Amino acid sequence: MGKNFMTPKVKDYTLTPDNRIIELSEGTGINGEKIWGVSEFIWNNGLETTKRGQMHRSAVSARKHFNILLGAF
Repeated sequence: MGKNFMTPKVKDYTLTPDNRIIELSEGTGINGEKIWGVSEFIWNNGLETTKRGQMHRSAVSARKHFNILLGAF
């Protein structure tokens, strides 16, 4: 998969035992503000999105979403 054009800087990622990849990334919004993205993919003979990713306006919110997807809530 290619880099996300809005949040291209990968800050953290984890490969889970159930073949999911959860990624936390950072970038710049349309108005120049800092934004964070959380993406979740599953390996199923290729990467597929789970469509549970979101864009966040704070690092705290993004990290919380990342941890929820990990099951560490």
